[in-house]
Amino acid sequence: MAESVLVQIAETGAHQTRKSDALNQTVALTRASIGAGEALATLLIDHVQEQAGKLRLYVQSLTELDANGRSGFIDTLSIHIRQMKAHVAATSPDNKYKNGDPIYRMACSSAIVRLSEFTQIARALNLEFSVDLTQNYHTIIAQARKWIEEHTGKKETRGRPKTHAIVKALKYIHSQIENAIDDGDVAALNALEAMAENLCKEMGLVKEQE
Repeated sequence: MAESVLVQIAETGAHQTRKSDALNQTVALTRASIGAGEALATLLIDHVQEQAGKLRLYVQSLTELDANGRSGFIDTLSIHIRQMKAHVAATSPDNKYKNGDPIYRMACSSAIVRLSEFTQIARALNLEFSVDLTQNYHTIIAQARKWIEEHTGKKETRGRPKTHAIVKALKYIHSQIENAIDDGDVAALNALEAMAENLCKEMGLVKEQE
């Protein structure tokens, strides 16, 4: 962190103290600490807003590409996302992304979010979406998602896809088998697991169980 930033935080923290605090050092230090936290939060907000402004420059460049350019843009991002997921999958015993190192998996998910946002803008542009560059970055993303939804009839999915309750129940039952207190408990859980599996198969949710 730059020295000037630390100075700004320290000065803002000091400004939170009051004359009456002079006789109570604990109160004075607490107020200064809170003030420093508030200053850091303000600096972070400013930085995020500045970053969003820079991202908007990439949006502008994206609007200047033709359909072939956007295709190359989307393909390159997709390849990079697949490579990141493959790196996470390599940390799992069965080489599956969902079983990869949880820290790597969460870090990968966070990184994918921004790349996916730009993919959505590119797809919206392919559907003749007109970007209003006077809007902030996050508003443009929301408008692009809405445009895709209105022109394809499909909602853009973000984050983890929704899982059927029966699949969640099956996974929970399976996780509790090791906590069974006796053989009768194990037998009952195995019966419930078999029943839930059959229901999933009947509902066509076999793939979702994987």
